[in-house]
Amino acid sequence: MPDDKKHDRDLAILDAVYHEAGLEAGEQASKEPRTPERQAKLDAMLARAQAAVRATREQALADAEKVNTEAPKPIPARILAMARDAILARLRELTEGATGLQPAVQFRDLEELSTSDLQRLLADIEDQLDLDSDT
Repeated sequence: MPDDKKHDRDLAILDAVYHEAGLEAGEQASKEPRTPERQAKLDAMLARAQAAVRATREQALADAEKVNTEAPKPIPARILAMARDAILARLRELTEGATGLQPAVQFRDLEELSTSDLQRLLADIEDQLDLDSDT
């Protein structure tokens, strides 16, 4: 998964660069004609902004390609054989004491998920916990 904090930081940098360039352009347009020094400064800011946009785009494409090529692990037969109520009970059991897993389920209405979605969620959580799911 993409690093959301890095992505947010990159967007903040882009926003600041564009803001700075806009202020500079506005200041120049309102006060005096562009000097070669000011034009060089604007060109440098534009180059930084374009480089940041390019890098962010390349990272987004790489992240999307990685996500699209990673096949999910198969759901263990043991989980596939479980009844819906048993899956729900197991999910609650695993996430009650594991604070790191609470975000995976706390904002979901587990009752509204399909059985196959619950099976996938349980398999993913057990995989995160590195449980031997075939025992």
